[in-house]
Amino acid sequence: MTQFSVSCVVFESTKKLVYVAFPLGPITSSKDQPGLNQGDSTSLRTRKSIFTALSQYALGLGPDSTHNSPKQVKIENLFFSKKMEEKEVIALADKLFDENKYIEVYELLNRQKFEKNIDIKWRIARSLFFVLDSEKMNDSIRQNIVEEAMDILNSSLAIAEDNPNIYKWLAIMTNYNSGIEGLESRIKTYPLVREHLQKACDLNPNDFCVNYMLGKLCYELANLSWLQKTIAKYFFEEPPKATYEEAYAYLVKAEELQPRCFIPNVYLLGESCVKLKMFYRAKYYLTLVINLSKEKGEQKYANKAKQIIDKLEKYDLGKDVLFCNYLNGYGFTDDV
Repeated sequence: MTQFSVSCVVFESTKKLVYVAFPLGPITSSKDQPGLNQGDSTSLRTRKSIFTALSQYALGLGPDSTHNSPKQVKIENLFFSKKMEEKEVIALADKLFDENKYIEVYELLNRQKFEKNIDIKWRIARSLFFVLDSEKMNDSIRQNIVEEAMDILNSSLAIAEDNPNIYKWLAIMTNYNSGIEGLESRIKTYPLVREHLQKACDLNPNDFCVNYMLGKLCYELANLSWLQKTIAKYFFEEPPKATYEEAYAYLVKAEELQPRCFIPNVYLLGESCVKLKMFYRAKYYLTLVINLSKEKGEQKYANKAKQIIDKLEKYDLGKDVLFCNYLNGYGFTDDV
């Protein structure tokens, strides 16, 4: 059966990384795409749609463009004519990723997505996740990208039992997808997201991102509103639960791994301390947020931190509070 595939190349010219995307013809040999399920027309159409969208975006074309871009040039297929070891391909992909060239990473690795190399599979999903930030993607293409990443990750579970990155990115993409689908979907996927994150944390307890996400998830579960808890009871015999203590523990671990590098983690630490009535420690973290927030996207955390600190000013807090986990014995029992 004739199958459709789209591939892209990355080639090096004058010591500078350059890329051009173009479609290939039908695949006639199983050697071209090992592991590809014949007759999977939906998946094939999805991949074609994603590749079309990414190529148009990379070349500066709108989604409705029908003409060729002057940026498109005819080139020799250098990537596939030059033999490269998998570790060289992965090293090149990581270099592109560090340069924020997420589309190029996808184009480079996509040809090998049906191989059994787990390190390639999760890197494809990672690149697709960062592509989702583009404002030029319409909702349909965005959903296709999420589904593409989920398909790659889910197909890897059987052979990736000891790879934390598969579980990590599966949790991230599942959480992102539930956010697209709405509140009901988000609540329904909480247990699955936590399961994937916990597995990733067990396999690699020193992953900053996983500890932050577990802390954030536990905080959200502990902070569910009455409406959210009611919805959760409708779907689960035992609704998902977590405590602020759990959230605090994961967030502290993340902060120990990479101190003061991620404002949302520092801010959420402050919020967790408020919930646990550790007010002096809360003021410490929230003040850090105010002082460290430099980027435009970080200002919203600084503004919220100022509002919380203003509420805490009514307390005369001594530094001895810093060393106590529960402050009821100190008389700090008011909710802020």
